[in-house]
Formats: sequence, structure tokens, C-alpha cells
Amino acid sequence: MQRSTLIKPNACASDCRHWYAIQTIAGHEKQLVSVIEHLYDGEKILLYLPVKEMIHQIKGDKFIARIPLFPGYIFVYHSIDRVTAMLQKNNVNIFAKPVKADGKYLEANREEMELLFRITGENGVIKISKGIFSQNDEIRIINGPLKNLKGRILFINKRKNKAKIRIKLMNRMVDISLGLEIIQKIPSGQDLSCSK
Repeated sequence: MQRSTLIKPNACASDCRHWYAIQTIAGHEKQLVSVIEHLYDGEKILLYLPVKEMIHQIKGDKFIARIPLFPGYIFVYHSIDRVTAMLQKNNVNIFAKPVKADGKYLEANREEMELLFRITGENGVIKISKGIFSQNDEIRIINGPLKNLKGRILFINKRKNKAKIRIKLMNRMVDISLGLEIIQKIPSGQDLSCSK
């Protein structure tokens, strides 16, 4: 079966318009993607399920988990009417509701999708950013998708290896947590701008 779940960010100049969100139950995003791909039965459809890497810790052991960036949502390119009709016609046993405003399907803003494609990279995964901090809790992101989002970072939780950012999506502000690994602590008195 030929299918595509993500367009490449470098193709975004012509493909960042006409993306629509479909809501489902959190934890069922991959199942909805599979159902839609099965209904298309070999026809090409562009679906997008951005995921993020997060550092989790269980009983002292740390591991990296990949979880949906927007729990309960997937994106479909251009074919929202057709996808909705196919889901209704086939009486699919999964909750799937296109996001609407004023009775019309709500299209994601081009700039919003460009940002998503830029921070998720070619495979649709937001990697864990790396940062350093000083004794006075100044933090500098040195690597990863958070590096260029300084003004959008709301909160950093060093203990849980998370940073909360705010982005605009579907005409509203959305707060999301992303993985952040603190890799170096700078001694007191040393300037963060001099660190590598």
C-alpha cells in the first residue's frame, strides 16, 4: 500500500497550506491514521501525526518515549471533505471529528504549519533539545528545536527534563511540553554566552 504520513519540510513552500485537523480520542491517533490509510486502499494521502521525544524515568531508569505532540489530533492535507465522507460512509468504529469554526472546516495557518514542519524535521519527530544552565538558573539552549524558540519558552522544569512552549495553532495559542536535557552546569560567575 502506498502511503505518505509526512511531507518533507523542504517541500513546505508549496505544501504548507490546506492542512486540516481531525480530532480523535487521545491515545488513538495512530489507530485513526491506520484506518484512514486502509480506507484509501493504496491511494496517496498525506497525513501528519507530529510526535515529540520526551525523557521519562521509571524507578530511576531514564528512557526516551515518543508521544503525539498534540494528543487527540492528526492533520490531513487537502482531502478533509473526502476523508470525512469516507469515515462516515464506512461507519468506522473510532471517534474522528474534523475541527470546525462557524460550520466550516478550519484550515491551519501556513505559518503555523511551517513552524511545525521546521521543528519536527523530516521524520515528523521533535527531538530532545540540549541546554546548559548556571548556578543562578540562567538557561541557554545549545542544540535542538528549542534553540530558535527562545521567546516562546514559557517554563523549564530541569528535574523533569521538560520545557513548556507556546505556539499558535488553528487560530489559538497552545501550550506544549517538549523534551529538554540539561547536559552541562556552568560554575557560578561564568557567563553563559562564553560556553560551548
